[in-house]
Amino acid sequence: MRILTIIFVGLLLLGSCTSASRKTGEYDAGKTRVKVDNQNVMSMTIYVLQGTERIQLGLVPGLTIKTFTIPDHLVARATALRLLADPVGSGQTPISEEFDISPGDVIEMMIRPF
Repeated sequence: MRILTIIFVGLLLLGSCTSASRKTGEYDAGKTRVKVDNQNVMSMTIYVLQGTERIQLGLVPGLTIKTFTIPDHLVARATALRLLADPVGSGQTPISEEFDISPGDVIEMMIRPF
């Protein structure tokens, strides 16, 4: 029993000594990202639209800015995408214009109050 306790403590110490391979806010080069500036008070769920496919990127709380990475498989097979901002708790759904993309691009989307 004492050996198991020592092994368990050793594993805990080993796990606490490892560091993350990437710092928060650091991005991989070549990744395509979308920076969302939500100037509305409502939280928005952000989607990428490609044809009939809708992929959720994440949630942007009201009055905040958040950056998401667009999945590589969407960028690799597309030349144009749309973004959709779905307000949480509302029937309105703003859709962006279609935009051309290339790997490594950073697309900026501003959501104004309505």
